[in-house]
Amino acid sequence: MYIKKHFRILTCFLLIILSAALIISCSQAPKDAVTDEGSLTVFTETETGTETEGPALINEYDEIIINIKEIIAVPESDEEELINIISFADSEKIINLLDYTNMTAQIGTGIVPAGTYSQIRIVLYGEGNSIKPAESDEAEALSIPSGEQTGIKLVLSEPLTIEEGSSWSMTISWDFTDGSHITQPGGSYKMTPVVNVILKPAAE
Repeated sequence: MYIKKHFRILTCFLLIILSAALIISCSQAPKDAVTDEGSLTVFTETETGTETEGPALINEYDEIIINIKEIIAVPESDEEELINIISFADSEKIINLLDYTNMTAQIGTGIVPAGTYSQIRIVLYGEGNSIKPAESDEAEALSIPSGEQTGIKLVLSEPLTIEEGSSWSMTISWDFTDGSHITQPGGSYKMTPVVNVILKPAAE
């Protein structure tokens, strides 16, 4: 009886140890598997022109505000697949583009699966995009084609290849230097942005 009792205790003890080991192994497996990725840090800047070269938007408008929802990447191998890099779904990323003339500011950093990407898109919220003319006391709603549906499409000069463990920086440069991007059809403001993209390894 004594031996049987201790045998049952020993058996239960071993089962507990094996169960704990199995749980630990299962919990660690996903972390070890997710290693094939890199990172992308996104910055913004604005080119407005000067009084003698371009419209000098900083004199025409006090604010040009966009409300960013997310930044996504489009794989070269499958343009129907959209990879979310940076999301502001739980908050808002409101940017006054005129705050960043002749300077650069960071928007955020995101994790990107390893692969080659042909396009980056900036998806906006439907509300919160506005423009304030210099002579006005109130801001007006600003419409940006495709901004809230498929996103503002940033076509890269060459595909971006993200390798495991690599870090890249991307500067989104909003180009207003020729004055043709903001119109007022029917009294409502509309912006058709021209955006230049500067990509480089983050270490540079």
